[in-house]
Amino acid sequence: MTSKNKYGHIRRNSKSGGQAWKWAVIAAVCIWGLAVCAWGTQRLAALFGYHKALGEPIGTAFGLQWHCPWKLLEWSEMAAQFDQAQAVVDQTYLVGAGLPLLGLILYAASQQGLKGRDDLHGSAKWADYAEIGKMGYLNGEGVYVGGWYDE
Repeated sequence: MTSKNKYGHIRRNSKSGGQAWKWAVIAAVCIWGLAVCAWGTQRLAALFGYHKALGEPIGTAFGLQWHCPWKLLEWSEMAAQFDQAQAVVDQTYLVGAGLPLLGLILYAASQQGLKGRDDLHGSAKWADYAEIGKMGYLNGEGVYVGGWYDE
């Protein structure tokens, strides 16, 4: 539903069904970030052969040692010394932050509607005598460009 204000801009009246969907999106982004960090952490741990210098894993499952997902943030400084490890960190950050950011940009772009007046195209015309008089230009008032020849 739209309405116009006095300047001709179209204003959308929002009929929000509540805030539940916003919390669902926030939760999904958090879960996505945690899953991607876990993926990156496991890739780095495998790249370094699950070395003891990485710290104690939180557990073992599927034949792998599992580290806390946020260890990626701790290890990223160390990974900067190795090209392969830095590539893993960069890919993880790109997938973890880049895809949600791209989704946010696409969502924001889809919410942008056409703004302004829809009656301006083809609405220009020459003013007649009554319209010029109503504006006060025949009394010598106001600023105008051009002139009027009264027949």
